[in-house]
Amino acid sequence: MPPSVPERPVPAPAAEHGTPGPSLPRSGLVLAVAATTANACGYGFTMVLSRALSRADFGAIGALLNLTLIAAVPPLALQLVAARRVARAMDHAGSSQGAGQGAGQVASALLRAAGLMAAVLGVLGVAAAPVVAAFLHLDGVGPVLLTVALAVAGVGSGVGQGVLQGSERFSALSATYLVSGGTRFAAGALAAAAGWGQAGVLAATCAAALISALAAAGFAARSVGLSGPAVLRAADRALRRPAGVRLGREIKDSVSSMAGLYVLLNLDLILARHYLPPDVSGLYAVGAVFGKAAFWAPQFLATLLYPGLATPRRRRRALGRGLVLTGASGLLLTAACATLAAAALRLAFGPAYLPLAPLLWIFAALGATFSVVQILVYARVAAGHGAWTGPTVAVAVGVWGLVAWRMHHTVSDVAGTTLVGALILMVVGIAGVRDDVRDPSSRSDVSPPVPDAA
Repeated sequence: MPPSVPERPVPAPAAEHGTPGPSLPRSGLVLAVAATTANACGYGFTMVLSRALSRADFGAIGALLNLTLIAAVPPLALQLVAARRVARAMDHAGSSQGAGQGAGQVASALLRAAGLMAAVLGVLGVAAAPVVAAFLHLDGVGPVLLTVALAVAGVGSGVGQGVLQGSERFSALSATYLVSGGTRFAAGALAAAAGWGQAGVLAATCAAALISALAAAGFAARSVGLSGPAVLRAADRALRRPAGVRLGREIKDSVSSMAGLYVLLNLDLILARHYLPPDVSGLYAVGAVFGKAAFWAPQFLATLLYPGLATPRRRRRALGRGLVLTGASGLLLTAACATLAAAALRLAFGPAYLPLAPLLWIFAALGATFSVVQILVYARVAAGHGAWTGPTVAVAVGVWGLVAWRMHHTVSDVAGTTLVGALILMVVGIAGVRDDVRDPSSRSDVSPPVPDAA
C-alpha cells in the first residue's frame, strides 16, 4: 500500500497574484528528481531486456511497448482534462475549502469516464490484435493481448495524477511517478532474469501498471478527502446532467490533440520494425531509447507548468518558460549524444550496438523536437481551444508515405524522415500559439471552471 498523504488545507492559488508562486522552483526540483528516477528505472528496464533477449526479440517487444505509449493517449488526455478543471476550480475558489470541493467534483465526474474509456480501449485492442500481430511479424496474438491489458491498466492512473497535477500537489504526484517507475523496473527485471520471455515480461509489467493505478487513486482520494461511495454517487449525478456532455467534449478534444502527437512520436519504431530486417529493427529500438530519453527528460517542465497554462492570467509566462527551458534542454541532450555516443552505447547496451553511434544524435534531436511540440499541444489543451489534429495527422501521413515509398532502407532513412516531420510540426505549432504568447486575454476558455457534479 502506498504511504498516505497528510491532509492539509489547499493553499490559496498563487495565480491571484499573477505569478506561479514562490514554491515553483522547489516543486520543479521535486518533480525533476522523481521524473528522472522514474525514467532511469524505465531505461534500466530497457537495458535489462536488451541484454536478456536477442536483437530480433528485443525489436519486437520494443515495438509492442511503444504501442502502449500510443494507447496511453486516452488516459493522458483524461489526466490533462482533470488537471485543467482542478486548476481552474482552484483559481476561481474563494477559499481553500471551496478549492478542495472543486477538486473533488472534478475527480468524481471523471471516474465513470475512466471506466468507459478502459472498456472501449480493451474492446478495440482485442479486435485489432490479429492485425497488429501480423504487421509486427509476431508468432501469435498473445503478446498483443498482454499489451492491451497493460494499456487498460494504465487508464486508472489518469484521473488520480490529473487531480494531483491540477491542485499542484507535486510531492504526491512525484510519489506516484516513483511507484510507477520502481514497480515497472522490478517486475520487468524479475521476468527477464527468470527467462520468462516476451509474454512473461509483458504480464509482469501489467501487474506493475495495476499497482501504479491504485497508488495514484489513493493519493488523489486522500488529497481531496473523498471516500469511495461519495465519489461514485457524485460521479453518477455529474454524468447524468449536461455537465457530462461538456466533459465528454473536453475529453474528445484532448484525446484528439494528444493522439496525433503520440502516434507520430512512436510511429518511427513501428515502421522500422515493419520495413527493416529484424536484426536492424533491434538496432533502431536502441536508438529510439535515446530519443525517448530526450523527449521525457524535460517532461517535468510540462507537468509543472500545466496548471499555469490552464489559468488565463498565468498562461503567457508559463508558455514562455516552457518553450525556452524545454528547447534548451533538447539542445544540450542532442549535443551530449553527438559527442558521447560511442561511450553511452558501450556502457548501456554493449558493443553489439556501436554501429549506431554516428546516428545517435538524430534520435536525440527527434525526441527533443517532440518535447517542444508537446509543450505547444499542452498549451492548446490547457486553454480549451479545441482539438489540434490536422497538422499532426498530415505530418504522420507524410512520414509514413515517404518511408513506405522510398525512405525505408536504413536506420537513418526512417529516423531522418521522422525528424523532418517533427521540425515541421514544431514550426506550425509555434505559429499557432503566438497569439497566446503576445496577449493571453485575446482568447477565452470555453468551458466552466467547475463541473456541475453536486
